[in-house]
Amino acid sequence: MRLILTVIGIIALSIVSFAKSNVCKSYSGKEFFLEKISYQKYRESRKRVKIDNLKIYFSKNRNEHNPITLEYVVNKHKRYYKYIFCGKSNKKEWCSIECDGGGFYVNKNLDILIENSLSVAGEPDSQLPTLAITQKDNTKYIKGKTFNCPKGLRQAKKLDSTKDNQLGKYVCYEHKSDTKYYGCIKSSKECKDLDLQHFGKYKTKGDVKKAFKRCKSSKPNQEYINNSDGNYVCYDYIDHKGEYKGCFSTIKSCKVLNKKHFGHYATKKDTQKALIRCKISLPQEE
Repeated sequence: MRLILTVIGIIALSIVSFAKSNVCKSYSGKEFFLEKISYQKYRESRKRVKIDNLKIYFSKNRNEHNPITLEYVVNKHKRYYKYIFCGKSNKKEWCSIECDGGGFYVNKNLDILIENSLSVAGEPDSQLPTLAITQKDNTKYIKGKTFNCPKGLRQAKKLDSTKDNQLGKYVCYEHKSDTKYYGCIKSSKECKDLDLQHFGKYKTKGDVKKAFKRCKSSKPNQEYINNSDGNYVCYDYIDHKGEYKGCFSTIKSCKVLNKKHFGHYATKKDTQKALIRCKISLPQEE
């Protein structure tokens, strides 16, 4: 009898532990497609691309402040989206990308229903195409297979200047335009470890404070901003996910600018195509 009670206790404990653990699910790519939406001369073009696989890393404490992570694979090229927040909607769990980036329902078995396409990349006001994951039949839940969650999966970091690390010697930023840096923070870690751009590393608190102020108020170095006449495409670094960071086109060679070389192209059109590939980290289409 004591042995039976012990076994029951172990099983019950295992169930409770599982319920409180992170759970990772893999869903068949055949149920979804990636849609590339681009705009040229006020005309919209759409192209469907097959998805090899789709995975979701469900955190045990997911809510409107603690995001979950999505991984999708296209042509064996892996990308992540780490800013999906979940909450209750009409007694159902609803996970979405910000307010207008689409979302999906999740049932108790962690099956998903992508009701609105997920906008996982792209900038509507730029030359980058929008990338959206769409479920082929959005009337049914798609079952997933559980797999062991990877160790050390980086969690999303909010770019909140009120939470800057005062002891940090790095100044990082999220992205830049022709006139401004966005998402400047102070960090004790290297910027690439946070999936951010590197503004600089400094020896003293005073230098960090001055650099942080410059980041928030100054314009980027024009040599690191896209030059429409350039035939070189350069970037800052490749992050741990294999994505290119800090892509821009230039008339000078990347070596002269102390940047990484993505490629040199014969025409402006080829340069622009390469710049888009660099920015969205997609392989060249065959």
